[in-house]
Amino acid sequence: MIDYCTSIFLHFYKNTQIKFTERKEWLPESEWILSHYSKLQCILGAENIKFTIPIHDWAMSLCVKDMFSASMPKCNLVFNQLYERKQIEIQHNLMNNACILPFIQDILRR
Repeated sequence: MIDYCTSIFLHFYKNTQIKFTERKEWLPESEWILSHYSKLQCILGAENIKFTIPIHDWAMSLCVKDMFSASMPKCNLVFNQLYERKQIEIQHNLMNNACILPFIQDILRR
């Protein structure tokens, strides 16, 4: 069952990445995949998702979760502001994590 859920989550993540890479995130045909990815993240809860992806991808995922679960306007201006906040939050959380290795903390400080 876990493998099935992980596979579904990965499918949504990859398709979301493609939409953002191709700059098609705000097109009407992209809304279905983005809104369902948001719903899946809300159901699973951020504390239950262990991202092993670059921080910018992690921030993008969290932005999609917030923007497509709330009644936020879906536009670059709102996304960019939220994206910057999410990156700072992630870096702050990583820096405060006692399990993180010191050399990773040094990299994040740069």
